[in-house]
Amino acid sequence: MAISLGSLGIRINRKKLLSQVVELAENRRYWQAVADGTTEAHDAKLLRTQLYQILVEADNQELLELACQLLTLNEVGRRANDTFERIKEHKSKLAA
Repeated sequence: MAISLGSLGIRINRKKLLSQVVELAENRRYWQAVADGTTEAHDAKLLRTQLYQILVEADNQELLELACQLLTLNEVGRRANDTFERIKEHKSKLAA
């Protein structure tokens, strides 16, 4: 038996879901640009337009799967950054 969002009475607002996936993807691409040192070439508005054009044809299930993947990647990146900052802070305290 498969349980779906619909069977739980949860409606998907496609417009909001699409908007959030585009935002998450653009955010991920921004942090990739930071890591690569190419933020000056990162055009958020243009990238969002391109992502929207790619994702507008995706069905709700695909968008949900992408949202899960992007949320996971963004959380992993945030945690890695937090760890890096803690290590950097600890090293600076030891050096002082």
